[in-house]
Amino acid sequence: RTTGEGGGTEAAPDLSFAVVTPPTSGALYQCVPPQGGSTPCGGTKACPCCMPDDCGLTPLAAADAVEDATGRVLYKPDDDFFNCPTKAKECSAAVAVGESVSFVYEVRDADSRRSPPATAEVWVKNEPDYPYLRGPREFDAEVFQEVRLPAGLEIGDPDKDLEKWGVTISTGAEYGGFVYLNDKIRADPEKLKYIMGDGRSKFTSFTAYPSAAGGAIVGAKYMSLGKDAEAYNDTISIIVQDPTTKYILPPCPDGFVTLTKDDVVGLDTSVCGWQIHVNSLPPSESQFVDAAANLPISSLIATWSLIGAVLLWFGWQLYGWLWNVCNPEDVETRAAERYEVLVQKREAKMRGSISPDVGMGGGGLPTTGKQALDA
Repeated sequence: RTTGEGGGTEAAPDLSFAVVTPPTSGALYQCVPPQGGSTPCGGTKACPCCMPDDCGLTPLAAADAVEDATGRVLYKPDDDFFNCPTKAKECSAAVAVGESVSFVYEVRDADSRRSPPATAEVWVKNEPDYPYLRGPREFDAEVFQEVRLPAGLEIGDPDKDLEKWGVTISTGAEYGGFVYLNDKIRADPEKLKYIMGDGRSKFTSFTAYPSAAGGAIVGAKYMSLGKDAEAYNDTISIIVQDPTTKYILPPCPDGFVTLTKDDVVGLDTSVCGWQIHVNSLPPSESQFVDAAANLPISSLIATWSLIGAVLLWFGWQLYGWLWNVCNPEDVETRAAERYEVLVQKREAKMRGSISPDVGMGGGGLPTTGKQALDA
């Protein structure tokens, strides 16, 4: 209030606020009483503000006047936006993460006079959010065929954690399939550290930063094994432990399902996770044709080389048999030559076994030279 010339008082000019520049992220809304609310406004008790989603409010634009008498407005950040860490005691530029947010406003009086613009900084403190899996949760897989997980899958972390996740992937059916993680990421020890499995099995557990974990799963393949060519439907179960939320326990938030030891090997308590259902299909007749058509050139060359060698051997054997049948005289001549050689070898062996110091006595028995003189 101001003092007039007569020593009395008069009301100060009515003041109001107006938006000069809206925030670059998020939006400002009018602070209006909740619809149908019974809380009185005015006096010493401030009127509560209706939340934008409940009241269908539209964001404030540049030059819009603020209707609340005390100049209050509501700020609603974009989904999953924050610029102040969860563990920060006070939000300030010293601990800020991400982009800064502010808006510009001014004060007006009844005569349309305006104050210089002023800037208000907005700090949004992070509240832990669960990781998310978006996209299709079901696909078809032919037995014994590698197929990619459905296109459009997206795994992410709204909290932008700088710590590693713990991830467990398991197939459920007794004759279910194998999950093959993205090859480029799977084989990189800098990106995935395996606790159990190797990324090409029915059960794999590993730790990784969120970006690597998401890439390994989104780019993965699946092979349905079945039994005796009979298809069995399967379920791929995924559990994620992040540094903030740890295990997510039932009741499960939207997008999650309750997993038990029947879904994941070694699970000793019920937890929340994701599931992707697999409709296994029996092998088609074209599958084997396709498999042969996709053999590498080296395999084809080796196969035909083996076939050629076998045919050459059989051909040589057939040629020898036909020659013997058509030339019996030649066969007899070669047999006689072999017999003569054997006889000569036997005679030479016998001659070599008689000592030159041995003579024949009167009785026809071998005697030494000394025995002959004594006689």
